[in-house]
Amino acid sequence: MSAGRWWALGLALAAGCGRSSTDTETAHPTTVGVTPVACTLLPQSGCRSGQKCTFSGLQGEPGCAPAGTGGDLASCNGDGDCAAGFFCARMGPSSPALCRSLCHRDEDCPQSRTPQLCLITIAGDPNPEVCTPAESCDPLAQDCNDLAAACYPSGAGGSCLPAGSRPVGAACNFITDCAPGEICVGTARSAACRQLCDPAGARGRACGEGTRCAALASGPLGACQ
Repeated sequence: MSAGRWWALGLALAAGCGRSSTDTETAHPTTVGVTPVACTLLPQSGCRSGQKCTFSGLQGEPGCAPAGTGGDLASCNGDGDCAAGFFCARMGPSSPALCRSLCHRDEDCPQSRTPQLCLITIAGDPNPEVCTPAESCDPLAQDCNDLAAACYPSGAGGSCLPAGSRPVGAACNFITDCAPGEICVGTARSAACRQLCDPAGARGRACGEGTRCAALASGPLGACQ
């Protein structure tokens, strides 16, 4: 497990970490009461009964903390409000803080209340993503109905979310930092916006001179690198 990856996602711990509550994707305060240990986020393991594996410290190291009771899309004031397997986060500065299910693929996401997709937050890291309700779309076609939204890769398809504005090559903490047609690619400590592409070369824009379309580990798309 890449211990620092959740800090890089922008699901930042707001308490004592120097991050503002106006950051693009910000979890509510969650550092209090977390004991750093080697535990597993998904599936949850390594913590005692009544606890959950969540994140602590400036780099989001995994640790055990008391589990809350908030389930799928429950409102939260801190990660301690959420049950095991959920993380308190929002998808943008105007988005509500909700307990969001952790996932590796769309099939992991709860569907009982509203259709959800597993958002690829930073491409290239194997740790779990977060589920979010979203309109399905085609990331190469950018066919969201809302003109203020962009289609970002999620699972085998795409999710319509508030569009970012950072250009290709700009540093990113989360996929929605990047402008439409781009994806946040990199590691827990260093990621940048890259142009989306089709590894088969059949659809979308071709990569610029000096770059090639490298297939992403998740889904059928690629990124120009």
